[in-house]
Amino acid sequence: MGVGVALAMLIISAVKFSGRATAAGSWAAAALLLVVAFPLHLLFEIPAALAGRPTDWRDLGARIALVTGGLLFAGLANACGPQHQPDAPGYRPVSRWTSRWAYVAVALPVVSDVVPPPLREGVPPSLMAVECPPPRGSPPGRRA
Repeated sequence: MGVGVALAMLIISAVKFSGRATAAGSWAAAALLLVVAFPLHLLFEIPAALAGRPTDWRDLGARIALVTGGLLFAGLANACGPQHQPDAPGYRPVSRWTSRWAYVAVALPVVSDVVPPPLREGVPPSLMAVECPPPRGSPPGRRA
């Protein structure tokens, strides 16, 4: 009951006043509702319910209502927040560390796909071609 009253007061203040504080409260309410709803659970629960698996429809309805409320509060926060002026189009330089991290982010997957797995794990190439002896207790002439 208290949470519902707090959310109603937040809606009333967002309608009457707009600004950073109201937008921050609305974003916090949206985040709270979305975290409580645990929407990733719905990705598995809804198809399972439609496939005939036993499910609690009240729980499913409550989760969907929480997700809907969270999305509506996010829209409210977006609408009542401070208005931003669009930036002028054109070239804007970025800091040096940003461009270096971008290069690393692009190069890392390429390097990890090019380097063979044993080299990434620290195994020298000379050991890659060595055959291991058969395990003890295996019959002679048979490889495990």
